[in-house]
Amino acid sequence: MSGLINRIKMIRLIAVLGFVFSGVFSSVSIAETVMITGANAGIGFEFATQYAAKGWGVIAIHRRDTPPVSLLELQAEYPKVSIEYMDITLLDTVRALGAKLAGQPIDVLLNNAGYAGNFSGPSQALGTLDYDAFDTIMRTNGVGALAVSEAFIDNVKSSDRKVIVAMSSNLASFGAGPPTGGGYFYRMSKAALHMVLITLSKDLKEDGVIVAAINPGVVWSQKNLDHGHLAEDQMVKVDIAVGGLINTIDNMTMEDSGWLVNYKAERGVW
Repeated sequence: MSGLINRIKMIRLIAVLGFVFSGVFSSVSIAETVMITGANAGIGFEFATQYAAKGWGVIAIHRRDTPPVSLLELQAEYPKVSIEYMDITLLDTVRALGAKLAGQPIDVLLNNAGYAGNFSGPSQALGTLDYDAFDTIMRTNGVGALAVSEAFIDNVKSSDRKVIVAMSSNLASFGAGPPTGGGYFYRMSKAALHMVLITLSKDLKEDGVIVAAINPGVVWSQKNLDHGHLAEDQMVKVDIAVGGLINTIDNMTMEDSGWLVNYKAERGVW
């Protein structure tokens, strides 16, 4: 009799434990993941910080010889931050990281890395254009974003969110029109980026991937102040711009694919 009672108790214990563990595992969800190029400084670092604070997994990309201190400190505070090397202008490094992260779902692929060159300087001014400077700017802003998107498209497809975004600007908008002259190479490269994103949105529509350009507005920085296009009180603080863009990305649907949207979730014109 005691043996039978013990067996009954064991069966009940197993049933209880099964219920408990099934409840535990059913409540666990796979963390959302964002990959951010140019994540070690400026807007990119603000994106990494805010996404990490939201509990996301953050793949923070840099192109330094050693991991930047800013990212190491962020990782110490938020263990879900991983730091990876990739230079988006060097295809071998893009493909190498793509192979390393094969099978890793990426909910939001954020092409943030960019290069303006000497936007207001003589190298991009009519009459003194330095055509050698164009290659680096275009390879970063146009070709680089395409290379990264292509290398990690399977990661995005395998995620829940399925979003690819890239940082852009009204300075490359045909519809808005440039407020000033100059800055030829930067504007050309960002206009090329717009065509990359529109074409990607067509190619990836059937896969349910949202592709969009995001515009932070004129973010406060000493460089923007030096350019003199806007007064300081007309610029956007970086934390506000990035917070607004994260909210915009969170609420994107397929109807937003192929569009340029700003940090207020307003659509712009190409």
